[in-house]
Amino acid sequence: MTGYHADPGELAAASARLRDTADTLAEVRLDATATTPVGPPDLAAALTAFTTEAQSALTTTTSAITEAAAGLHAATNAYTDTEVDATAALTRHLRD
Repeated sequence: MTGYHADPGELAAASARLRDTADTLAEVRLDATATTPVGPPDLAAALTAFTTEAQSALTTTTSAITEAAAGLHAATNAYTDTEVDATAALTRHLRD
């Protein structure tokens, strides 16, 4: 044994939490073209630039979290499949 233990149930739960987080972030929409006067043109331009950059950061973060959730899901499947395969191989070996 290598001294570590993977809990597929915990991995699946973490993956689900990450998917939920990504879904919530995906719903956030920042409007860089808001028409409400915010003051001098320089301030309006700065607000537009900030809003555009913030939306881009949210999109990037959502993608990263979605990828992490997919990775955890794949790890869950890999651990589960390996356990099933190892159990089957051991069972065959003990029967032979």
